[in-house]
Amino acid sequence: ESPAPVAPPLASTLPLPVREQTEPEPVRRSEDIELTELFFAADAEERRLILLNLDAAEPTETQRKPLAADDVIGHLENAALAHNTRDCLRKLGRVPNIGSELMTRLVHDESGEPIVVAAKLLGMKAAVLHRILLFVNPSVGHSVERVYDLALLYYEMTPAAAERMISIWRRADNV
Repeated sequence: ESPAPVAPPLASTLPLPVREQTEPEPVRRSEDIELTELFFAADAEERRLILLNLDAAEPTETQRKPLAADDVIGHLENAALAHNTRDCLRKLGRVPNIGSELMTRLVHDESGEPIVVAAKLLGMKAAVLHRILLFVNPSVGHSVERVYDLALLYYEMTPAAAERMISIWRRADNV
């Protein structure tokens, strides 16, 4: 005779409660604020390391579609070529849930990495990004070496890393 099957404990048969999270947990938000401030205080090489290591911290296997349509990217490029920073802010503000204060900080950043992150998230073509980098921020555009370094970062960074960084900035901005 075979032994009678042992019934699983009652706890393992009950459905797990679904917890909807509408706001980030306070600890996570504080970590996001800390990482955001660390990012903005970092030099170019430290920023590069932060962005390239986001995938190592939380690997992802999903490939997402680019966030913006070609016409939005085209309008953004035209605004940059016209040195119209205000319009660039408005166009970049189309990235969901990014507040205007954070977008201003991203566009006016002296080093340029935030624009690269936003471009990667939007699915912008590299050539368009190069033109935007040359025209939207004089601190970046006056240095061919800086534009080259940012273009290299764009190629090295994954879309998932860009999405993760934008999510961190969103939570830190409490949008």
